[in-house]
Amino acid sequence: MKFLAPLLLIFCSQLRAQDSITVYDVSNDDFDRMMTEYSNWGRWGDDDRLGTLNLITPNKRVEAARLVKEGISISLSRDMDNSE
Repeated sequence: MKFLAPLLLIFCSQLRAQDSITVYDVSNDDFDRMMTEYSNWGRWGDDDRLGTLNLITPNKRVEAARLVKEGISISLSRDMDNSE
């Protein structure tokens, strides 16, 4: 849970950047190649449980906290009821 606030800040900052998203048409072979080339599996060792959350260091959390302008909270909860 201690990682949630910085992740939320990062997520919210990306919401504003969505206006500049470019969509690329890639083949299945290109996609498979990129998934292998850019994979982080094993980057922090075989027993790592955090993955890229390792990049959120105490200094990064302080940087993220400094970006806060308003005390708005956003729920990230999802309805998991798929019984429709």
